[in-house]
Amino acid sequence: MSSDEKYSAKKHKAAVCPCPLKQGTDREDIQETIDSVNDLLHQDKLSQKQTWQIGKRLKKVIDENPDMEKSQMMDALFLWGTALARLASQHDDVELANAAIDKFEEIDRISNKEANALGAVGYTLWGSCLLVLAKEQQDNTLFSKAFEALDKATELDDGNKFETNLHHAKALVEVGDFMRYPAHEQYLINEKPSSEAECYYERALLSCENLERLYQTQVRERVSTGENSDDEDTITEEDYAQVELLRAKLYASIYDIDSESFEKVYRQYKTAQDLDLRSDVILLEWIRFIFSVLTWGCWFPSVERMDTIIQEVDGMTQSFLLSNGFDINAYQDLLESETANDSVPHLLHLLGELIVSSLLKQSRIQESAGKTHFDRAQKYLFVAHQFDERLGCYGLARLYATPAFCDETKCLQWLETAESYGVLEDKELELDFQHIKKNDWFQSFLGSIENGNNRSPNKSGSVEMAKRDRKVTLAPGYSQLHWMRLTQSGRDLAQLGGKSPRKNITIAEIATHNREDDAWMALDGKVYNITPYLKYHPGGMRYLMMAAGSDGTALFNEYHAWVNGHAMLAKCYIGDLELASTLGHKAEIGDSVALNTTAWRPFRLFSKQSVTKTACKYVFELPESKPLGLCIPGQHLELRANIAGRVIERAYTPVSRFNQRKFFELIVKLYPDGLMSRYLESLPIGTEIEMRGPKGSLLYPAVGIVKREGKIQQRNVEHLVLIAAGSGITPMLQLIRATFESFQDHRTTVMLLYCNRTIQDVIAFDQLEALTNMFPSRISVRHIVSEDAEISTKCQTESLAIRHGRLDDSIMHEFIGQFVGKETAFFHCGPPAFDADVEKMLKSLTVSDSCIYRF
Repeated sequence: MSSDEKYSAKKHKAAVCPCPLKQGTDREDIQETIDSVNDLLHQDKLSQKQTWQIGKRLKKVIDENPDMEKSQMMDALFLWGTALARLASQHDDVELANAAIDKFEEIDRISNKEANALGAVGYTLWGSCLLVLAKEQQDNTLFSKAFEALDKATELDDGNKFETNLHHAKALVEVGDFMRYPAHEQYLINEKPSSEAECYYERALLSCENLERLYQTQVRERVSTGENSDDEDTITEEDYAQVELLRAKLYASIYDIDSESFEKVYRQYKTAQDLDLRSDVILLEWIRFIFSVLTWGCWFPSVERMDTIIQEVDGMTQSFLLSNGFDINAYQDLLESETANDSVPHLLHLLGELIVSSLLKQSRIQESAGKTHFDRAQKYLFVAHQFDERLGCYGLARLYATPAFCDETKCLQWLETAESYGVLEDKELELDFQHIKKNDWFQSFLGSIENGNNRSPNKSGSVEMAKRDRKVTLAPGYSQLHWMRLTQSGRDLAQLGGKSPRKNITIAEIATHNREDDAWMALDGKVYNITPYLKYHPGGMRYLMMAAGSDGTALFNEYHAWVNGHAMLAKCYIGDLELASTLGHKAEIGDSVALNTTAWRPFRLFSKQSVTKTACKYVFELPESKPLGLCIPGQHLELRANIAGRVIERAYTPVSRFNQRKFFELIVKLYPDGLMSRYLESLPIGTEIEMRGPKGSLLYPAVGIVKREGKIQQRNVEHLVLIAAGSGITPMLQLIRATFESFQDHRTTVMLLYCNRTIQDVIAFDQLEALTNMFPSRISVRHIVSEDAEISTKCQTESLAIRHGRLDDSIMHEFIGQFVGKETAFFHCGPPAFDADVEKMLKSLTVSDSCIYRF
């Protein structure tokens, strides 16, 4: 029996065993797992978490039964690849696509390239994953391999399977787009496709005709028989909607857009949407087409037609939101519960941008329905921004630049927000803001960008943002580049006269240095002489003087939270702030984060729970749903408590996400003589404890970059070796999360050596195991336990293993020797004696001091 008979192209029906099973055998247990996974795959959609669980279960079956029957091995690999491929195609995820391809290639190897081993479904999924890689890498060879797989699928089902034909048609469009827009060039309306691209588009249209024939034939059969079959081969209206969507995209690519062709493409998108009202993909593509016509087209709809279009698309959007349980007026509840559909913010963002474009392009619409459209756009863009900081901000800046609703202050505020999140990098500002491009304040803003000015994000929104004066243009010779040259000139900018930096500088002393010719400022507990920097400040001298003679940390974090001020002012360093002079400071009104770097602030204990025999998780409340204030891997916070008459301070790294609101979590290891850990263990729920932060001089601020004391130590890091003991795992978890949640990082590998007494003492065991199942080629975890005499082999795999003993030179050489001499950063964290031993062992492996980092 071939695989395409075993599995449904749409629902991946359970495999049928070729012979009866005997009760109580291992084979029966294996088949039970395979059938159970098939039941999961039978669902219409799988979440990423469910896909991880499938991979974990199948990986365990394969690892524990290396000698299972060939047919069952291929079934398990097929299901695992299917789950990964479906998610990879849905999200264009290169890592998942690679993982799925690995499974299909293994089936091909085991079966000696027998075509029926994969069947039409397998080759279709394989080809779809190759397409994901081809698009990412813009590689003709990968496109060819994808077509080979898809052609094979079509050949195996005689060209009569809807699913395989649909994938083949989509592939033709992808290649056509690649021929037309190489290297991700911007999409342009009315740009004539090349002859090669047009050839692929025409072939795709023919495929759509064939798909329509298959659908209509099935519809006629159902009408003639009176049966409404719901088996796995039934082509539903939702399935056929994908064909009509493909047609709409092809028409938009082929036609020169004028009034007639616009209406044809518009109706085609609407036809697709009517067939599947719950499809966010169709709705997004439909709005994107209209937006592209308004933004880049040579022809625009009339005012009346555009008003009708916005109302129709807005109505479709409202229906979609309601069907997904999204009440835009109660978005805050969804934001806190994190239950909103991932596509909703993008849909609101794109619809808001569309309305803004209509207001900018057609001035007469502002006189009739303009205010209604303005209010809609403002709401949609603002809500989108609350869910994703990169969304909405640029559209709001454009909205406040429209002639009828121009608000220079709000426009500038949202431009600054967009700049801080890197949204402006691919924008044509003078084109998008041509109504105001000659205004002095806008030209000043453009000048500040050229001077390298960075501003902090402000999520408070357009209504609550504080009023700001217009920016100034720096005098010639006072750009950030000129400042960097000055810092390298050897001049005594701190004016220490050759003396060492001071200790315990009080706030009172800093307050006496508050003039333009004598200005000091405290930042994160360090004191700087900012006098020589005043004229170089991108926002102007007047704004920096607001912090002169005081602790400028809160003001700096409000405007420049993403700028490394310590590196900028390193040559102006005078000494350290006496922290006693800052104790007792209360949170300032308007602070955008919960923590303060110098002032101790109270946080209420919400709950606590044991996670191992020797570690406990503490959940603390965040005030007003503000984020905690940590934003870079490597940062930590400090806790302070009065214990038995002594003030005790300890540093801990939160294990929750940086942007998490309402609560944050700490995991603390319990030590018999640990004052703070025992104090926390006895702390009643509802009690407050003081904290401050962020702290930390060792940071991993971006992909492949390691900073220490504000200076870049390594660039282009490709491998992270993490060595932890006990609760030293917590900063490592932040590094791991940053690596695997990054949209820019698809290559960095992680090797974690985690040392504990017993396997029961391992913190976040399930989390680490899930990561090794999801990214087996990128992360390896080695648990080193000292007191377990017998280690179970059930949970051990190539990516995750448990070793009995203590960390020594031989274990270090075995597991991390391969990374020495490569682009590797070595991080370690644990008790002092452990850290000292690790550094000695690393040096014995000839690891350079410059690549070794201790948290």
